[in-house]
Amino acid sequence: MMSFLQTGKALYVLAVICFGGIFVRLAAGSFYKKLIKESANMALTKNRYLRNLKQNAEDTYRINMGMNNAAVYLQRQLGNLKFLGFSLSGLENLAGQLTLLSFLAGGVCAFLSYWNRSDNSYIVLYGAAGILGGMLTVVADYGVNLEGKRNQLLISLQDHLENVMWPRLERESGSERSSAAAEAEERREKWKCAHYWQRP
Repeated sequence: MMSFLQTGKALYVLAVICFGGIFVRLAAGSFYKKLIKESANMALTKNRYLRNLKQNAEDTYRINMGMNNAAVYLQRQLGNLKFLGFSLSGLENLAGQLTLLSFLAGGVCAFLSYWNRSDNSYIVLYGAAGILGGMLTVVADYGVNLEGKRNQLLISLQDHLENVMWPRLERESGSERSSAAAEAEERREKWKCAHYWQRP
């Protein structure tokens, strides 16, 4: 352990933790950005997730004859979205845990250097590296703003559902109901005519 700390290999571990936290945030941010761009035109989207979401929303609307709370429906659907094998909320949690791990690993390395009576420069080096790595991941978190991108995606999807899809489905169901009523009236008239001529 002493050689691991004194050769500076622990700095590589701290750097990996730091860059891992930054990479996770950047990857999740770019995925959100792509979804936001695709959700601007849901009719022509090529994204498999957005096409499935649109189809599920239409099916749910038709089965239930409407939808009371589109925001809750969309939040539940986004909870099921996977990226790199993680849910998006799981990626956000992983990024936060890597930030805490960066601070913790730097503190542990500084403490072990002190405990093994290493030179003071190693104690300061590992403590500063842990703090710097943690702060870099926090800065990346503010720069990417995953929460803001998630809210922007939810607003875009909710706008499409409530202002584009629901009115179209209402028009379709209204025309289907009117055509069904017209067919029923026509059958009723035919039945009346058939029974009228069968009277003695």
